[in-house]
Amino acid sequence: MTITLDRLTIRADTATQFHGATPDAAADAFVASGAGFSSFRIITRAPVTIGGRSGVRVVFMDFGRVGTIAFVQNEGHPYELTWSESGPFDCEPTRGFSAPQVYEHVLGSVAFLVPAGR
Repeated sequence: MTITLDRLTIRADTATQFHGATPDAAADAFVASGAGFSSFRIITRAPVTIGGRSGVRVVFMDFGRVGTIAFVQNEGHPYELTWSESGPFDCEPTRGFSAPQVYEHVLGSVAFLVPAGR
């Protein structure tokens, strides 16, 4: 499943190189891959809490564009939350908010639900 809102992308259970990896291992693989960019540079790599779960966030830069990706798992399912390029979002209702502001709001509002029947 992939959800995209302007420059924000949320992927769940993706069939990428990070599928099945712990958040730490996924962050390590992302850093090692250079994200496919030729001028990739890590700004920070730090723990983050998303939906009450421990994860890892990597902030990176490529050719002056800043991006961030966070990795978290819930019940064995990996999630990636990514945004790239700074500047205002162009869609409603986020017009006038910067990508980092929207991204932080999304990270802070994630809630993992218990599947029905449990």
